[in-house]
Amino acid sequence: MRLLMKEYISSLPKVLQELKKDPNKLITVVLGNESCDLDSAICSLVFAHHLNSKGTAIPMLNIPTDDVALRTEVKFCLQEKVNCIPTRDDVDLSDLQNLQLILVDHHVLQKQDISLLPKIVEIIDHRQQSSLAQFPPDCEVNLELVGSCATLIADKLLSEDYKDEFGLELLRSTILTDTINLSPAAKKATRLDISTLELIEKTLPNPQLPREDVFSDIFKAKSDIKDFTVEQLLRKDLKIVPFSDKIQAAVPSTLLLAEELCEKSGELENLETIFNDFCQRYKSQLLIIIGTNQVRRDILFYHPEGQSQISKLINQITESLINHAEIDAKVYLEFKAPSSRCVLIKQGNITYTRKKILPIILNAASMFGLD
Repeated sequence: MRLLMKEYISSLPKVLQELKKDPNKLITVVLGNESCDLDSAICSLVFAHHLNSKGTAIPMLNIPTDDVALRTEVKFCLQEKVNCIPTRDDVDLSDLQNLQLILVDHHVLQKQDISLLPKIVEIIDHRQQSSLAQFPPDCEVNLELVGSCATLIADKLLSEDYKDEFGLELLRSTILTDTINLSPAAKKATRLDISTLELIEKTLPNPQLPREDVFSDIFKAKSDIKDFTVEQLLRKDLKIVPFSDKIQAAVPSTLLLAEELCEKSGELENLETIFNDFCQRYKSQLLIIIGTNQVRRDILFYHPEGQSQISKLINQITESLINHAEIDAKVYLEFKAPSSRCVLIKQGNITYTRKKILPIILNAASMFGLD
């Protein structure tokens, strides 16, 4: 019998304790990406809830427990129940002997998780395939370029008669958030996003909160960063992107322009020290901050001292972005840089999000010939 979503979430701490006592138990873990934005968190939760009716399945937030408080939009949607969902601090996946791993909203494992590759049984993602992707034999893979991974999860689950009201509401909220409420100007929503959202709304009982209100409330929660330090802002929506076996980049997306982030630090925080410590914490040789507000975007590149190869790599990447005419990118020469190892690019086309920018950056890095 399938538990209602809210009952299922409340049961997760007990399931986790039982799993720790018996690591040989057959378990399916649904893991989102390491940015743990609303899309990753909700996709892993709702898919795990659906699978739990067929056997034990749990979601996992792909972040340390301390970072959950920084995911303000996830907390808003799940309220206090977010604390019931396992994080990376709660269990070491490599200790689980009978693990079946499902990846949602990403398809490349982080370096520290590469040993889990043979355990992957299914992948659902809304990105183009990475050159670093590895798929185990018999792994079911669905990569489709849509606005939200929640669209792919909802499309699959609705076809399998998933009807949990709270689960569907969470998927609806996530699709609206990821597609900027289906905004044509944002150029994120696809036909499948639109048709799946309509099917969710048809399946849900009436009345439903208006789309505009759902999007507005979540955006307001996501934007509640007034008390965050610079380091917390960098951790709030962070992806770790491998460039090669030896080089990886920390790529946070922030709700401030990178230029504004530098101004925010003021005299209270030494930005160069923060950047260095951040790179060291995440074992990254390069920091790429994707800055955004509602009307502008910019990209800041930084590398710690003594890495001439990374400096040349940054030049290669910035040149590639500038030569990609549709991005309309220019180096901002008037930028008051906190370090001589900073390069800031202003981006004219704001529809190029991190998801669209990263493949261009990775391609430039591959052409550079890293070793």
